This record gives sequence, C-alpha cells and structure tokens, in this order.
Amino acid sequence: MQALKKFYFGKSKYKPNTFIGGVSGTINTPALVATKLQVSVNRIKAFSIVGSDIQFAVVGGAYTIPASCFINDNSITYYNDSLGLITQFVGGQEFRNSKIQSVNFPNVTTFNNSILNFYNCTSLISVSFPKVTRLWTQAFQLCTSLQSVNFPLLTTTGVLSFANNPLLGSVN
Repeated sequence: MQALKKFYFGKSKYKPNTFIGGVSGTINTPALVATKLQVSVNRIKAFSIVGSDIQFAVVGGAYTIPASCFINDNSITYYNDSLGLITQFVGGQEFRNSKIQSVNFPNVTTFNNSILNFYNCTSLISVSFPKVTRLWTQAFQLCTSLQSVNFPLLTTTGVLSFANNPLLGSVN
C-alpha cells in the first residue's frame, strides 16, 4: 500500500506548458514568474529549473504578455507557449532590446495597439505567430539576425515592422 501511495499521490497532475530559456538566474521561483507575467502565483504549477531554463504550467485559462515584460533582458533565449494560453500582447515593448532568439505563441491573435514588441532584438532568429493578423509600428525592426517568420494570417503591418532585417529570408 505504501508503494501505491508514493506512486499515485506523489505524482503531479500538471505538466509544464510554458518554457522560457536562459532566465533561471533571475526568475527562479513560482512567485517571480507570476510577478513577471502579472498572473496570480496560484496559477503557476509544476515549476522547475532545467539548467539555465525554467518550465512551468500556467493553469486557469488564457493570459496576456504585459507591457515591457522582458525589455532589456540579456538572459532570455526563448519563450515557448506550447499550449497557446497567451492570446495577446498588451502595451508594447514586451521583449524590446532583449537577447531572445526564438518565440512560439500559437494563439496570440493581436498585438493590441502595442508597438516595438521585439524592436532591436538582435539575437532573434525565428518567430511563430500563426494567428496574428496585424502588427503595429516597428514590431520587429532592427532584428538583425531574424531569418524566419511565421505569420500565415497577417494582413496588415505597421510602419517599419520588419525594417533593417538583412537576414530575413523565410516569410510565411
């Protein structure tokens, strides 16, 4: 019976659905993640550190990326919202001047009048936003390493959205 308790009751019912690279030196507790993402700490489950990366489950439905969330962050390398819980960016400059290299936001539908979202992210190589239809001003300007973008539903871009990206070759 004791072995059964350990197996059944010790197993977490939450599996990570959010993966952020390179930030474990500064975001190393569920409370710090919750503060950064402006969600209740009760929504952060199954938090773990894997090397310099963090992974966790956000429970309780959709949420948004707050303004200036990772602005000037020199440690972040990727953000993967594997289940698509993030539905919009609000306020702008969410990742501006950061060292992020890749992002996957499968259910973001809008940048909600926000600007400079990834402005001057010189390490950014690939982005995937399969449901976004509109980008605002300078969203990906000066992303000098950007090579691949996935925006299959994009119909409108703001001024200079993809300006000064000399390596950009794959555009969907």
